[in-house]
This record gives sequence, C-alpha cells and structure tokens, in this order.
Amino acid sequence: RAWYCESSAPPDILWEWLELDEAERLAFGAFADHMGGEVTIEQFREAWQGQWDSGADFAEHTAEECGELPKDLPTWIVIDWEASWEHNLRHDYFEGTDSRGRNHIFRSI
Repeated sequence: RAWYCESSAPPDILWEWLELDEAERLAFGAFADHMGGEVTIEQFREAWQGQWDSGADFAEHTAEECGELPKDLPTWIVIDWEASWEHNLRHDYFEGTDSRGRNHIFRSI
C-alpha cells in the first residue's frame, strides 16, 4: 500500500517485491524496519541469512557450515553458542523480527 499512488506508476521496487515469496516478503519487512529509510531488494538478498530461532542457532549453523567443528568432537565438550553470537557474530550480523514474530538474521551492510 505504501508504494501505491493513483497519480503515478509504482516504483520499480514494487515489481521486485512482488517476485518475492511470502517468507521473503516478511523478512524484507523486518530488514527494512531495522535499516530505516529506503532499502533495495538487492541489499536485502545480500544481507538475509535466513530465519532462525535465535542468534545462537545461527552461530552453531555457521560454525558447522564453515567446517570449524571437528566431526569427532567429544560429547563432553559444551560450546556456548549464545556467547558466540553475543560476543562475536552480532557485530557482523543483526536480528530482525517479522510481522509474524519470526526471527531473521541479516549480514550488516
């Protein structure tokens, strides 16, 4: 609705936004709310890391994806993923909540 105006054609971003699926549209809203001002779909796509229950879950996933966790890590070793998020990753990423209360992680731009 914010992009509709009877006296002019809608901006190009509207057409790009319409191409997003529902989850992406919700995430884009969270991204735009956090960033303030005008953001582009391209900026959103570069920044969005997906929907996560918490920053700690994202930290664990990131470590696994980067191959930083040995496959034979003893079960008695406990990693504080919340601390990994709070003390390290949150400086390069941020969390945003969409209109349905779901948490999304974005790379800082």
